[in-house]
Amino acid sequence: MSQFSCSRCGTRMEAPAPGATAACPGCGQLFETPATSAAPPPRSSRDDPYGDERGDARYPDVGRRTHSGVGIASFLIGLIVIVIDLLLVLLLVVLATGGAGYREGRTVGTLAGVFNCIGVLACLAGLGLGVAGLFQEDRNRTFAVLGVILNGLVILIVAGLFIVGMAMGGMFG
Repeated sequence: MSQFSCSRCGTRMEAPAPGATAACPGCGQLFETPATSAAPPPRSSRDDPYGDERGDARYPDVGRRTHSGVGIASFLIGLIVIVIDLLLVLLLVVLATGGAGYREGRTVGTLAGVFNCIGVLACLAGLGLGVAGLFQEDRNRTFAVLGVILNGLVILIVAGLFIVGMAMGGMFG
């Protein structure tokens, strides 16, 4: 007969015969072996009551899906562009309130404009990755949804600022 460890106290004991019930001598936990079943698969020494990281073959792996890689990439692109945009806005505010000259303001403004153009292109790629992550089967779509939201938000804000800038430029030109 095969031996196994009690799941409650860890005491080694003999497996009951098929269709029989036995109690652990250490804690009294009841164990039953199905009548038509083969011996349970061997378990590793690091057994835990919830199964190992590969899952337990006797119970289907329900609800534990891995995150979509393209969704994570989409989320990271959107997050990085937003953080850098916020840092550039903070730099512009500091320069404007610090009495920076025309040259410094113009240089930083040009740098911010160039980065926003690059950021919009990166966000378009991130938006595409996020949409692709939404259509992956058997994957957790959390980061894909967040990536679509962040990248879409950046694109909408930059487009809105562009439209406002064009309207304001038309008023003064």
